[in-house]
Amino acid sequence: MKRSNLFGVGVRCIGIVAALGSMHVEAATTRRVNPAGTGTPVDGSTWDRGYRNLQDALSAALPSDDIWVKAGTYKPVNCTTCTEADREISFRLPYKVTIWGGFAGFETSVVQRNVATNLTNLSGDLLGNDLPNFVNRGDNSHHVVNVQGFEEDFFEFVGILDGFTIRGGNAGGFFLYGDEPGGGGIRLSGFPQCPPWDPECTPPLGFLEIRNCTITDNRADHAGAGIYNLSGYLIRIINSEISNNTAYHPSQSGHGGGIGNKGTANLEIINCRIVNNTARVTGGGVYLEASNDPQSPQTQKIINSLIANNVCLGNSVLGTLSLGAGIRARGNGTNLEMRNCTVTGNFANRPSGLGGAGGGGLAVTFDATVRVYNSIIWGNDAVDFGKQISNFEAAANLQVFHSNTQNRPTFSDISGPIQVPDPNTNIGTVDITDNPRFYDPAGTVDNDPVNDFKLTHPANEANRCIDSGDNAQMAIAGQLTPQYADLASGPRLIDDTSTDDGAGAPQTPMQCAYVDMGSYEFQPNPSEDCDGNFIEDFCDLQQPESDCNANMIPDVCEGGPMLYAKIMSDPPDSNCLWRSANNFFRMTFACDITAPPPGKVVISEMLNSGQFGPDLSASFTFTVENDGQGNPRVLKIQENGTVLTHGKWYDIHNLAWPGIEPFCVQYPVLVGDADNDCSVVNADLSVINSGNPCASNCDPRKDINGDGLINGSDVKAANAHVPTFGPPARPSGHLSCIAY
Repeated sequence: MKRSNLFGVGVRCIGIVAALGSMHVEAATTRRVNPAGTGTPVDGSTWDRGYRNLQDALSAALPSDDIWVKAGTYKPVNCTTCTEADREISFRLPYKVTIWGGFAGFETSVVQRNVATNLTNLSGDLLGNDLPNFVNRGDNSHHVVNVQGFEEDFFEFVGILDGFTIRGGNAGGFFLYGDEPGGGGIRLSGFPQCPPWDPECTPPLGFLEIRNCTITDNRADHAGAGIYNLSGYLIRIINSEISNNTAYHPSQSGHGGGIGNKGTANLEIINCRIVNNTARVTGGGVYLEASNDPQSPQTQKIINSLIANNVCLGNSVLGTLSLGAGIRARGNGTNLEMRNCTVTGNFANRPSGLGGAGGGGLAVTFDATVRVYNSIIWGNDAVDFGKQISNFEAAANLQVFHSNTQNRPTFSDISGPIQVPDPNTNIGTVDITDNPRFYDPAGTVDNDPVNDFKLTHPANEANRCIDSGDNAQMAIAGQLTPQYADLASGPRLIDDTSTDDGAGAPQTPMQCAYVDMGSYEFQPNPSEDCDGNFIEDFCDLQQPESDCNANMIPDVCEGGPMLYAKIMSDPPDSNCLWRSANNFFRMTFACDITAPPPGKVVISEMLNSGQFGPDLSASFTFTVENDGQGNPRVLKIQENGTVLTHGKWYDIHNLAWPGIEPFCVQYPVLVGDADNDCSVVNADLSVINSGNPCASNCDPRKDINGDGLINGSDVKAANAHVPTFGPPARPSGHLSCIAY
């Protein structure tokens, strides 16, 4: 039976919108790793019985399992005289398994771990002899972590890596594997497959998420020293740091010191620091190169992130251009969106008299398309041209909205055409070229790099990056949960009353101030967010949140009305509904609920290209039931008649149910799936017949036509769909609810 995993910070009644994830529901099996364990059998069922090394846990893991890893250093292989075969061994992530680091070895829940204190290292330094500046790396693992597609997997690859430091990889040996060597830290390869029995299938979107990780001190001969995505999968990187990695080959190339993303791969970078990486040729921080595949359009998103102090060195052997020290976007399949990013301190260098160096902050080449929103591109440098931005394409390929770009449009800072549309939709400033007044860009004031690029507002000096962004561009397309935290986990939408932004009425619901430009929000008084929803309390009180005693503190902070979270669904997300009529499913919430008003929970067919059909919720009945403790916390949703269609996927989500946090559940319909394995075969007919006949209190799983009885008509309804092997492919452009 398939199980649903929702990942994040745990069950809560208070109305905090989780900044980067949903809640984690207990896995099928939790497998612990503890090198100091002494108990037997060694099966990971307790900390004392923990696997003594991580590779054993990875080998034992099954889909939907969790692996909890105790703090320490883990290497892909233990060797004293390491051979080339040893170097080719990596930590290979199993199919649909979540791997968690940051445990001390006593925890009974993921929320008890402390990633910052309990450092969990995955290291490619096999002999433990690494020295600074990548000395003594000849024995190191080619890839510390390796993610490969599963040819036998006809649906989605879903994997999550959370809470690790990944270091010491050395993807050396140019074209060693028949393709570009890259991904000293993490390498992805392979492509989602369609089942051979479905010629009309659109390849599904595979998915890997990296959260709360540090990828550092890795190198590669060619590309993506920290992370290299050479697959057909989406990789999402959240709350992570990619730093001090180098893509460099003495006589060849070097692209994407921090991250390389190539081919038909999709990429999302959210709330990350990409700093101090080096590339020999292009993309010191991030290198994006996507081919144009109309059957699988690629998207790349960099959200709320800092790209700083990355370098391109230039190639004295080949004499090639040195481009995009911060970011290089290349190829007609590259469609990059940047939202609330800070790109600063990056340098496109070159050896004297050779090649050319440009695009210190950003380089756009070979028909790539880039859209920049609410961002700061400032203080970058290049030896020859485009210190901030170098655009080799038509103006329409690079557009900048509500952002700050230094010295535009002078050639020394911006080379090539740049389009700056003014939609006249924001009361505040649309586009500026002002000093962002970073707190400590040189890193000399204190030892906390998190503070370096925060915005400041000195007395009697304006900072027009504050309260000048476009609130409509904050959200991430396709994400149901608002991403309101800045890069320092501070609240967004903080209205600086000393900044004249022309603020009047709220721009959109739930927003009364203007977001700042860049990855950090200016925080004049960050304590004014008592409910932790990343919206200033003053702004909350302009919206539906109540303040019954008029003390300017939202009731939610004083034990009043709360936002409630969905904690489980039955069937679990992505399991199959089985009836030809009167299908039903239930959702359980953390606190007492009342039925949603009409239209507040939307039920829609999932269509290709990320689209949805019309809302079908009017054809369903919503009933509140008691849970096992007698509390009204269960919402039953029942189809009235025949609304849902066999072989289709449906999405159920809440964006406007008062008092309820956003949630998402998705189900395919497979009429006749009596044994709950998302297929309809003769075994299902046997299951139905085992309950035939039944006239009352019948097993609902065997009641295929939904009339409350079990008889020959149920067998006939199921038999109409025999054989159906596996659920239908998720329509293109849709992520599973796990990904939200």
